[in-house]
Amino acid sequence: MAKKQELLEKSGYGTSTGYGAYNTYGGESYEAHQQEKAHPFATSAGYAYSPEQLKPNQAIQKSQVVLAASALFFLLALALSFTANVQTAQEFGHFEPGAAVSAGICSGLVALLLYGTVGYLMGKRSNTGRMIGMVFALVGIIMGIVSAIVCLVNGGTLLLIAAVCYLLVVLLNVVWLVQTNKPALYNGLRK
Repeated sequence: MAKKQELLEKSGYGTSTGYGAYNTYGGESYEAHQQEKAHPFATSAGYAYSPEQLKPNQAIQKSQVVLAASALFFLLALALSFTANVQTAQEFGHFEPGAAVSAGICSGLVALLLYGTVGYLMGKRSNTGRMIGMVFALVGIIMGIVSAIVCLVNGGTLLLIAAVCYLLVVLLNVVWLVQTNKPALYNGLRK
């Protein structure tokens, strides 16, 4: 028992007079130890803690502008398509126009969520955002071509404008894919 007490006193653990008064931080207070853990470079070595500020990457900013334009044209095309569907539903009376309106709103919200997710991740310089965006852009290209063809086949002024918007979405998605595979953008992302 005496040997154990002697070892505790040598280590500094056995010298406390009350609960929680142990000082195992090399002479520092607990707060100073936590500060050093939070800011590892703010030590007695003379380094000042300074979080690394990321410089704006022009390629990422350009890709986000293209992404925003694609989202805008997609939402416009979607609104025009569903407006034309509501008009068709009212003419033929096959179904309630409310179903087309609610489907259009849900589709628009999902599109905003997907575009927003990619934009947010790209803004955080995440390579994951680039990868997810590439998948969505490829799907958007295929869906945009199919939607433009369907709009052109069905005819009508609103559907013609929607077809042009869908083709603009296809073009912007291709531009976005080209931009995101350039080294200037790719090297600015975290792996």
